[in-house]
Amino acid sequence: MQTILDFYARTHTPYLHALGRAGTGYLLQQMAPKPGSRLLEIGFGTGQTMLELTCRYNGVEVFGLEKSAEMLRVAQKRFAFSGVSADRLQEMPASLHFPFPSNFFDAVYCESVLAILTDADLAKMWQEIGRVLRPGGYFFLNESVWREGVSMGRMAEINHQCIEAFGIPQATVTWPYPSDWKHLAKEQGFEMLRCISMEGIRARLPFQMDSRLFRSHIFSLAGKSSMLFSVSLWKKQKLLRRLFQQFATKEPYLEGVFFWCRKKD
Repeated sequence: MQTILDFYARTHTPYLHALGRAGTGYLLQQMAPKPGSRLLEIGFGTGQTMLELTCRYNGVEVFGLEKSAEMLRVAQKRFAFSGVSADRLQEMPASLHFPFPSNFFDAVYCESVLAILTDADLAKMWQEIGRVLRPGGYFFLNESVWREGVSMGRMAEINHQCIEAFGIPQATVTWPYPSDWKHLAKEQGFEMLRCISMEGIRARLPFQMDSRLFRSHIFSLAGKSSMLFSVSLWKKQKLLRRLFQQFATKEPYLEGVFFWCRKKD
C-alpha cells in the first residue's frame, strides 16, 4: 500500500516531525552527546537527523533502523552523496528484534515514529529500546499526540480519514495523551524526566561550515525539484495539498510533545 511516506521518500523530504528542522535542533541540544557515545535512531526516514549528528559531534557512533525499504534506500543515497559512510543504516527486522546486544547504546531517539504504530508494535518497540539501552541511558522522543479533550470517537474518526487519505493513522488512541505516555514509560521501566509541548520551544540548528551538511542540503533540494520533471509526483503533491487544506480547516487536535526518559538502573 502506498502511503504519504513513500512520497516523502521519493522527494528526499527531511525533518518529518513537530517543528521540523527546529525540532531536530532542540533534540540535538537536549541530547548533547559526548565523544564515545553510541546512539540509535528508530525510523530515520531519509536520514537527515542521523547525518546531522554524525557531522556535528565528533567521536559519536550513530546507528539507525528504518522499517521502510524506500526510506532506507533514499537515506543510503543521501549519505553516499554527502560523502558519509552508510554502514550503520539498517532495515528494521520484521520481528522488531533489534540486531544489537543488550545494554549497547547510551541513548536512543526517534522523531514522530512510535505514535503511528499498532499497539502490539509500539509495546514491542518499547521493550527492545529498553533492552538495548544501558542502565541509566536516555530515550528521547518528539511525538505528535492528541490534545487533552479530544474524544476517543473523534480520534477514531480522524485516524480513519487519515488512513484513507494518507495510508497511515494520525496517532495512537490507546495511549492518546501525554499523561498516558508517562504511564507507558513507567510500565516499561523508564523514568520520565521531561514532557513538554513543542509549541513553546524556540530552537534552531546553528549554521555549520561542513561540506557534508551542504551536500545533504543539495540532496534534499534535488528531491524536491524532481517534482518538476515527474507528472506522477506533481499530481501526488497537488492531491496532498488539497487533503492538507481539508484537514487544516478542522480544530487543532494534535500537538508535538518532547519526551525525555531515563532507563532505570
